[in-house]
Amino acid sequence: MTVLQLFEKVRIMWGGVEPLKEKVAFVTGDVIEPDLGLSDADRKMLAEEVDIIIHAAATIRFDEELKKAVLINVRGTKLMLELGKQFKKLRMFIHISTAYCHLHEKLLEEKPYPPPADPHHVIQTIEWMIKPMPPLINGTKPHRPKIYECYTTNKTRTTGSTVFSL
Repeated sequence: MTVLQLFEKVRIMWGGVEPLKEKVAFVTGDVIEPDLGLSDADRKMLAEEVDIIIHAAATIRFDEELKKAVLINVRGTKLMLELGKQFKKLRMFIHISTAYCHLHEKLLEEKPYPPPADPHHVIQTIEWMIKPMPPLINGTKPHRPKIYECYTTNKTRTTGSTVFSL
């Protein structure tokens, strides 16, 4: 963020990198890890200081191994939501995702649709699973990464009023 061209307008708007460093907390982590790969010190700092979470970690590879994709996209989001509940100053959790379309619907309305299976059961199944997932979890349609968005969107939608899924 401090050198990428993508953030040039943000740096100009804030008058350089230093004011940004006062507003943005960078931590090392990994959403595939059960504890998000966060150190105790980072977890404590986040819980005490952060008021907005922007969660955009995901895999969008269509050939991603199913277990890895569910752990990153679905469980990772669940763990981020749980982490956010520990934040004393949390005002907003923003989840950034591509859209999931329920292909079996003839007309898609601007409303949430239920996933083909309970996201919690999907996570539990994937965590102990060694072999590839049966078609049940993937529904009857192709494009595996899209089904994870369905589960993830459902999880963010059912978590609370400070969660916004983009």
